[in-house]
Amino acid sequence: PFQRSASKQEFPRSGSFVVRSIWFMFDVTLSLMMAASTSVAYTDVDSIRQQIIEMPLVQGRSLTSDALCDPMVQELTKVQEEKNPAYERLQKMNRDGTQTPASYYLDGIVHFCENCERRRFLERCIRQERGLQSKDHVEIPPPGVERRGPRLVADANGQEKVVNDDGTEEPFTEQFGHDMSWASDFVQDQEEGGTNF
Repeated sequence: PFQRSASKQEFPRSGSFVVRSIWFMFDVTLSLMMAASTSVAYTDVDSIRQQIIEMPLVQGRSLTSDALCDPMVQELTKVQEEKNPAYERLQKMNRDGTQTPASYYLDGIVHFCENCERRRFLERCIRQERGLQSKDHVEIPPPGVERRGPRLVADANGQEKVVNDDGTEEPFTEQFGHDMSWASDFVQDQEEGGTNF
């Protein structure tokens, strides 16, 4: 009573285990390639890059900054002081507006390190204000580290200076020395949510 229709065709199955295995691997490979290409096509690389660059600016304690900032800043400083030709060429390309993938990633690393130096400056100010040791961990008060704030830059010899956003030494610290008591007032105002002008 229930006979198969002669027009209905079944998918032909090979009797060989080897042939089935090859087709299975082909299917898996093709599926993974399609998934990877779709993922790459819909990933916003610029947004991810910007989030990584801004990691050192977060409020509170940043484990990423604790783990990555010092080694990355030291390596970048070493490359800058050695006048590495590849580094110089990529930086020139960034200044000229010519971007390659290598110069794009180097620009991200440089900005990440500059933000680490901004965090280092604010952490130093908070430590001085609270009388803490240099290795004591501090939490940055809300809203976090200022994006264009001063940076505490150290050279390969350990000499430190405070520079502003364009890389020139901060005139405020040149005029008043390295007394950072003004920073404690800034931090206190940030914590209280008010401003004293």
